[in-house]
Amino acid sequence: LYYYRSLKSVFVTAPPLIIFTALFIINFLPENTHVAAILSLLTSDMLLLRISEMIIRIYQAKEIMERVAHLRIIIVLLRCLGALCLLVLPHQSVDMWCFLYFLSTAMSTLILYILAKKELGSPKSHQYALLPDMFGTFYFAISICSERIISDVDKIMLARMTTLDTTGHYSVAYRLMEMIHLPIIALLASSLSKFFKAGQTGLQSSITFSLTLLPYPCIYASLAGTAFYFLAPYATLLVGVEYVEAVAIAQALSVMPLLITLQRFASLSLDGAGHQKLRSLLQATLAIFNIFLNALLIPMFGVLGAVYATITSEAVMILATWGSVYLLLKKQVNTD
Repeated sequence: LYYYRSLKSVFVTAPPLIIFTALFIINFLPENTHVAAILSLLTSDMLLLRISEMIIRIYQAKEIMERVAHLRIIIVLLRCLGALCLLVLPHQSVDMWCFLYFLSTAMSTLILYILAKKELGSPKSHQYALLPDMFGTFYFAISICSERIISDVDKIMLARMTTLDTTGHYSVAYRLMEMIHLPIIALLASSLSKFFKAGQTGLQSSITFSLTLLPYPCIYASLAGTAFYFLAPYATLLVGVEYVEAVAIAQALSVMPLLITLQRFASLSLDGAGHQKLRSLLQATLAIFNIFLNALLIPMFGVLGAVYATITSEAVMILATWGSVYLLLKKQVNTD
């Protein structure tokens, strides 16, 4: 049922968004940029990759996590194959990279669709109202959009207010921090459907499930963050000595895995219990707050201003989400 709905939603919304985005960003690119290259990238990310992610979510909803891992590996391997093809070609160009990226994404999407059709069956057509269904996902869209803003706006503002070298050092440090957080992301991805199952009986059940899992990732995040702090000077062996300035930034970000873990578990508990509207409101407010902090602190402290803004925003979100959970539970107890 939802397979067909999701597929139809992607095919209805992606094409106009691709055209709108292409018309918008072409004004900021060099004049010699080929429109075909832009469209191939946008089609890959906004249509084909969305279909692949949708198929993966279906397996995730059915809790077939081994297949979820297999499908993600297929996507990564085909992208790597495309990159290797670019390396061995005698004439390398941005247009050729865009074409190979599109080709690898299209191949992975086709493979995923064939596997899903074989194992889960074909999407069954039925009549339903698309617009109300899209409004039902509106709050999830706001939440995801806000997360991307929080994740990327600091780099955009750094590039504008400092230098590209400084932005590069910060980006490397941030990516290294994200690498040590990957196991927790994997845990949350594999547990996502369980949050919603627990939340069917209310926020109390969702929080109980969350608190059952939470100690283990918190211990990991604390240990990994500590190790990351002390091992950060050796990161130049991985990324190169030209990024030595990223070491201090990485050490300053070493607390982030623990903060992100605490925030994500509270946010998923709210989502699972049907409080997507509240979670989205908090996330959108935080995105605006994060932009304000970066605009205030980067001119004063440079790259460390972006670090302070990121850590402060995450800490505020922890207080807001867990505070909301506490108030909702207290309200529920008083009502009962």
